[in-house]
Amino acid sequence: MNNRTKLFYIFLLITLLISIIFRVPIEPFFEYDAKDIFLGLFGIILGTPSAFILTVVVISLELIMVSFFGIQGFIMNLCSTLLFVCLLSYIYSKKPCFKMVIIGGVISTIISTFIMIFYNYVILTSMEYSKIEVINLIIEFVIPFNFFKNLFNTFCICILYKPIIKLLSKYKLAHKINIFNYSYRIANMIFISIIVIMMILPIFLMIISY
Repeated sequence: MNNRTKLFYIFLLITLLISIIFRVPIEPFFEYDAKDIFLGLFGIILGTPSAFILTVVVISLELIMVSFFGIQGFIMNLCSTLLFVCLLSYIYSKKPCFKMVIIGGVISTIISTFIMIFYNYVILTSMEYSKIEVINLIIEFVIPFNFFKNLFNTFCICILYKPIIKLLSKYKLAHKINIFNYSYRIANMIFISIIVIMMILPIFLMIISY
């Protein structure tokens, strides 16, 4: 088993444990768990393609094991986490350093918060909520929740960044991404293209719903 695979299973175990143990319900229908912190760290260490795959695996298992919000909650959870984690890891990979962790975290927080406005609108209006109710929910709860959640996750990632890198180096698990590797560049392009589509899709769906 190579270091990449070992790290995948280590972070998979950590994020699942965090999802199960540390869950904070927030009115009216939100839950905070700290899995995005470790998914973000994993993305920083192994890059956007690996972060994308691990995020899908973790949130799919979370749906089966601990989620009570059904398929709608799964979609919003998946989209929110993918946008934050993948954008952070992609920005960081452009110039891997602590400064880029901060920049990537802030940018991914803003973009993820903005795009989730449209996802929430499309999904909630497809349920029993009226458009006025949905708009009020978005303004009062969705925007503040997503913004402060991602900002807090960024803060925690910044605190854990150096200790985690040192710990992985100590046990010879540190992995330096070769951004010039052809296969990595192709994979990176594919998964970032998926993220871009995810950013455009809810806006398009909202427009055609009118």
